[in-house]
Amino acid sequence: MNGANDAAWSSHEIDRLAAQMVADWRRVVFGLKPQTERYTLARMASFGSALRRTRLGRGISLDDVARDTRLTKRCLQAFEDESIPELPGEPYNRAYLRTYSAYLGLDPDAQVSDYEREAEAQTKAGRMAVRPDVLTAMRQAVERRPLALVGERRLGAIARTTGLVGVAVTLLVGLVWVGVSRLLSSIEPAPVGTSMPLTRVSEKGNTGPERDAVIPEPSHRLDAGPAGIEVAPPPRLDQAPASVEIPAARLSVPRSGVGTDVVDRELVGRSDTFHVGTRIIFWTFVTGGGPGETIRHVWIHEGRTAGAVDLTVAGPSWRTQSRRTLVPGTEGKWVVQALDSEGRVLVRHEFRCEVL
Repeated sequence: MNGANDAAWSSHEIDRLAAQMVADWRRVVFGLKPQTERYTLARMASFGSALRRTRLGRGISLDDVARDTRLTKRCLQAFEDESIPELPGEPYNRAYLRTYSAYLGLDPDAQVSDYEREAEAQTKAGRMAVRPDVLTAMRQAVERRPLALVGERRLGAIARTTGLVGVAVTLLVGLVWVGVSRLLSSIEPAPVGTSMPLTRVSEKGNTGPERDAVIPEPSHRLDAGPAGIEVAPPPRLDQAPASVEIPAARLSVPRSGVGTDVVDRELVGRSDTFHVGTRIIFWTFVTGGGPGETIRHVWIHEGRTAGAVDLTVAGPSWRTQSRRTLVPGTEGKWVVQALDSEGRVLVRHEFRCEVL
C-alpha cells in the first residue's frame, strides 16, 4: 500500500480499536471478562472492516451499493459496523452478506466465515441474544398451532372447493346453452323467396303484367343513288334477317327494404332493429328483367353468409322477396344484398338483431 492508503487504513482501525476498548472497559465495570483478543491486529481484518475498506478504496458510497444490490442502507451500515443485532436475522444475514461481498469483489465464503465467528463472539460476550433461524421459528410456530385452527382451515378449504364446483357448473350450463343456440341457428332452413310481376289496373278493371311499350320501326325509303352507282334493293320479306346479338338486360332495384310483412304487395314494418323470434322480409322491386333473368338475395350474419336464394325476374317490373326468422343465437349485425346474375350488388341493407 502507498502512504495515503496506509494512513487512511490506520486511522480507521485506530478509531475502531478505541471504540472496542471502551466497550470492553464497560464490560469490566459490569463484571464481565474483557475480550483481550480483540486488541490484536488480526481482528483488524474482520468482515466489516474488509467491506468498508474495499468500498472506500473503490470510491463507492453506501447509496450506490444500496441502489445496485437492492439492499437497504441500514443493513449495509450494520454489516460494516458489525452490528449483528441490527440485521434482519438468519438465514437472510448470510445471503445479504454474500450479495454485498460479491458486489465488492470479495470472497463470499470467507466473509461469511468471518461473520459467523463474529456472531459467535458477540453472543458469548452478551452483546446479542441467541436468535433462531427465521425458518426454524416459523416451523415451530406452525407446529404449535392448536388443532381448532387446523379444523377451521379444513372447513375453509371445503367451502372454497364447493364454491369452485358451483362456478364450474354455471360455466358448463352456459356453454351448453350457447352450443344449443348455435346448433338451432345452423339447422335453420334457408330463406324462402317469392317473386311476382307488377300488375296494374286498366280502365276496364282488367289486370295484367306491365310490359314495355312496343315502338314501331320507321319505314325505309330507298333514295336514288348517285349516277353510276347501283343501290342495293331492300331485303325480301320471305328472307330471314341475319341474327343480331342483343345484350342482356341490365337489372336495377329502385325500391327495396327490410320489414316484417307485405301488405297489398308493399313492404310494411320497416326498421333497422329487430328482436329475436321475429320473421323479417327482404323485399325488392326489380326493373329491367325478362325471361330467364334471376336475382339473388343473400343474408349475411356477422360477416358470414347465413343463406342465399335465387328469385325469378320474368318481366321488366317485378317484385321479389325472401324471408327469415331470427332464432336465438342470431343476435348481432345482419346484412342483406341483392345481386344480379353477374354478381354485381344492386342494393344492400343493414339491420341488427337484439334480445327483447
